[in-house]
Amino acid sequence: MRDTETQKAFITRTHERVRLSYDRRVSELPRQCVFVGTTNEGEFLRAPDNRRFWPIHVTVPFIDTDKLEQNRDQIWTEALREYRGMIAEFGDAKKIHFRLSPTARAEAKTYQESARVQSTDDVDHPTIIEFLNNPVNLQRYLSHDGYEDLEAADALVLRATALPYQIIQEALGEELPRNENARRGRSQTIGYLMNRIEGWTSYARWCAANGVTSDKITIPGYKRGRGYVRIDATVKEIRQGYRIIEDPDTENLL
Repeated sequence: MRDTETQKAFITRTHERVRLSYDRRVSELPRQCVFVGTTNEGEFLRAPDNRRFWPIHVTVPFIDTDKLEQNRDQIWTEALREYRGMIAEFGDAKKIHFRLSPTARAEAKTYQESARVQSTDDVDHPTIIEFLNNPVNLQRYLSHDGYEDLEAADALVLRATALPYQIIQEALGEELPRNENARRGRSQTIGYLMNRIEGWTSYARWCAANGVTSDKITIPGYKRGRGYVRIDATVKEIRQGYRIIEDPDTENLL
């Protein structure tokens, strides 16, 4: 994990602090480069989140260097024209943000996922989906707070909210790591897996989309914290933590 974080920090850095030859003090210089790497492996991205990498699948048998040399000046001319257009749009070169278009971003995400090395954490993915999307008895859901006599105790409900620690303990049957860093790292892994589950989103994103200011959720038996909710959940469902199923025999609940 530490090597991965070091790599991310190095790639993201926009300036370098170096002491040039014969200088007495360290200078901070802006980077003027991009990083490009090649590999023959089909799966080579090892971090859970690989937004800093844009895999490009090259299918040509060889690179036509003669053609590249012939078109070199034209390529640089078009790049310069785009750059000047950005300066005209933003007013200052320092304000330019190089961002992918929605189409390119979606394509990059697909390549990022296909190039990611499968890990043991991926085994947990279907288990978490089953935990989130399978109906449970309402009394069982509320048992953490000692509810026993409920008018709708036999009602089946779908979870509308989830916390990382809850998923670790209830869905995966694991004990929380005692070490704080290990516990935080396990929670981050759960967060990565949750971001891949269709129909769920972080509560922070849900709040931003629905004009809600709170950023933490409450689940019986767990400390109030940042978690995940169903994208189509109502305020009431999030507050109570579940969605009542009117027809428990329905096979396709979502």
